[in-house]
Amino acid sequence: MMQFLVVPFILLGGLATLSVWLLASRHRFKKHLQNTPNLANDAALSRSVIRVAISSGILGLFLRLYGFDRSLWLDEFGTLWTVEGDLHQVIQRAFSFHGQSPFYYLIVWAFRHFLGVSEIVLRLPSLLFGVATSYVTYMIGKEIGGRKVGIIAASFIWLSPTMVKTNADARPYALALFMTAVMFYGFVRSTSLADQKGRWLFIIGGVGLFTTHYLLSLIALGIALSYLCLPALRTHYLANKFARDVGLQLLLVVWGWPQLAQLWSRRTELSWLGEPNYLTFFEVIGPFIISGLIGVIASQCSPASNSQRAMSWCFCFALATPIACLELLGYFGVNLLERRYMVPLLIPAVVIGTLGLERTPRGLVIISLGYWLLFTAASLGLNFRAYGTFSTAGFQDWRRASECIEKLARRDTHPLLLFRSGFVEEDHRINGETPPSVVLSPLPSVRSSSRAWTLLPLTYSWSKPGGAKFFATSVEPVLRRASVFYFLSCANCFNQATGKYPELLMTWIERQFPGRFATEIIHSGVGITLIRFWDRNQATALASSSQSRQAAASQVYPSSRQANHLCD
Repeated sequence: MMQFLVVPFILLGGLATLSVWLLASRHRFKKHLQNTPNLANDAALSRSVIRVAISSGILGLFLRLYGFDRSLWLDEFGTLWTVEGDLHQVIQRAFSFHGQSPFYYLIVWAFRHFLGVSEIVLRLPSLLFGVATSYVTYMIGKEIGGRKVGIIAASFIWLSPTMVKTNADARPYALALFMTAVMFYGFVRSTSLADQKGRWLFIIGGVGLFTTHYLLSLIALGIALSYLCLPALRTHYLANKFARDVGLQLLLVVWGWPQLAQLWSRRTELSWLGEPNYLTFFEVIGPFIISGLIGVIASQCSPASNSQRAMSWCFCFALATPIACLELLGYFGVNLLERRYMVPLLIPAVVIGTLGLERTPRGLVIISLGYWLLFTAASLGLNFRAYGTFSTAGFQDWRRASECIEKLARRDTHPLLLFRSGFVEEDHRINGETPPSVVLSPLPSVRSSSRAWTLLPLTYSWSKPGGAKFFATSVEPVLRRASVFYFLSCANCFNQATGKYPELLMTWIERQFPGRFATEIIHSGVGITLIRFWDRNQATALASSSQSRQAAASQVYPSSRQANHLCD
C-alpha cells in the first residue's frame, strides 16, 4: 500500500471500530446481538466458508502467478549471484554479502541446479513456502478455535498483499514466514496438549527462523514474554520444559552470534533507509488489527473461552514485541522500519484478526470483512496500477533496461555508462574498496559486451563523507574526455539517506561543466532511470558543417521527444 493511504485507512479503521462500539453499546441492539449467532457456532456457514476458501485459494494463486516471470529486481539479482556457483561459493557469498545464513540460498541453489535458471525457477521456492505457510496457519487456527477458524485464517493470510508479494519474490522472507508459522504452531500445541511433537516443531521453527533471517527472529521474544506473563500458558507446557527447549534453540543458533555482532558493528555503514516511518507496520497488518479490536468490543455479547483468551493475549504479546523493538531502534537512529522486516507479524496478526472475527456476531461481521476487503483491494489495485502485477514482481524492469542499453551501444561508438545499481555496498568505493561483483549483476548483457561500453560504477549515497573526493578523482576526469555518456540506476531506490541521486548528479555535472552537456531522459522500463548526456559543442559543430551533416547530427543527437523513445 502507498504510504499516503496509511493515515486515511487508520482513520477509517478507527471509524469502523467506533461504529461497532456505538452499536454494541445500544441496549436494543445489544439484546439483538446476544440472540445472533457468531461465526463460530453458526453451522449454516460451513458450506459458505468452504466455498469462500476454495475461491480464495484460486484467486490467491492467480494474484501470485500473474507476472511471475517478469524481470528480477535488484535484490533478486543478489539471490541469483549467490546461487550461480558451487555450494562453497553459495555459503561464502551468503555470509559475505547478504548478512544472512546460507539456509535459504542453498534451497534456491538446489532448484537452480535441477531446473535451470529463470525468473520462475528462482521464485518457485517462495511460492511453495507460501502454500505451506497457509496450511500451517490453518492448523494453528484449527488448534485454537476449530476447523472453521483455521480455514478463515488460512484464507486471510493467503490473500494478504504482503504474503502475495513475498511469494513472488526470490528472497528469504517467504521461508521466514513459513518458519514463523511452524514455531507458533509448535508453541500452540505445546501449551494446549503438552505435546512432544509440538515442542519439536517449536524448536525447529525458532531455529529455522533465526537461520533464515537473523533480524526477523525478534518475534520469538514476544513468545517468551507471553509465556512469562501468562500463567495459563504454563499449565501444560511446564517451565522446565520450556526453558530446556529455548536453551536448545539458543545452542543450535550460537554459530550465528558472531556474524550478528559483526553486522551490528556495521549498522551505520549498512544503513539504507531514510527517515523512520513509524506506521509501516500498519501496511502489513492493518485490517487484522481492526478486526481484532472489533472482536474485543463485540465479545461483550459473545465472550471467548479461557483458552482462546490466553492464546489471544499470547499472540498480542508476539505482535507487539517486535513492533516495539523496531520502533525503539528507529527512534535511536537504527532505522529498520521497512515492510520486509515485519513479514513475521502476519502470523500473530492473522490469528488475532480471525479470533476477533470469530467472536463477532454476524450482524457486525460485515464491518470487519468490509474493511479487510477495502484494504486488500486498495493495496493490490495500487500495485497493479503502478507495476502491472499484483505482487509487484517486475517492478524494476532490468531485463528491458539491458535490452535498451544494448540498442544504445550499437547507436553510439564506445559510450560511457555511469552505473549505480542501488546496493548499499557501492559506497565501499569511497574508501577505495572494490565491492562484490553482485553490484553489476542487474546488467549481465553489459558485462558480456564490455567492449562496447566503458563502464564506470558509482556510489550508493551521494553525500557520504569522501563522496566528493571520489567524484573529483574518479568521475570528473573521465567525463572531461566523453562526448556522450549515460547514467543508469533503479528509479525507486532514492531516499533521505541517498539523496535524489539523478538530480544531484545533473546539478554536479552542470557545475563542473557549465553549459557543456545536454540531457535526455530515456524510457527504458518501469522502475529504471536512464539519462543520456551529450556534448552540445560537438553537436553544434556537426550541425553547422552542412545540411547532410545536420541530418546526421539529428540521428546521433536526437531531440528530447526522440530520445524518450530510443528504446521503443
